[in-house]
Amino acid sequence: MGLPKKEHIRAIATAHGRSDIDALYAAFIPKQMESLVEHSGVIAGVSDAVEWDALGDGARDGLLRAARDRLYAAGADYVVDSVAEVDDALDSIDERLGRGERP
Repeated sequence: MGLPKKEHIRAIATAHGRSDIDALYAAFIPKQMESLVEHSGVIAGVSDAVEWDALGDGARDGLLRAARDRLYAAGADYVVDSVAEVDDALDSIDERLGRGERP
């Protein structure tokens, strides 16, 4: 967390004597996309939207809270519940970057 992916790859590659950053990055991105598809989905225990909709508000809130807590515990700086929150998160990231932080 904290570095743009290409810079993160550059830091790791340089530490291991590699200079083929563009090639490593080009090879990494498809693997990252595969991983996102493989490891993304609805919250564990809820198999589809119909089940999600059938849950009460309290159950949905509890599952979302548990998922959010796990992401923050894993080091996430931001967790958004919907695309409606993405602009606010990006604005916050821009503000932090402007202050010299590395979110």
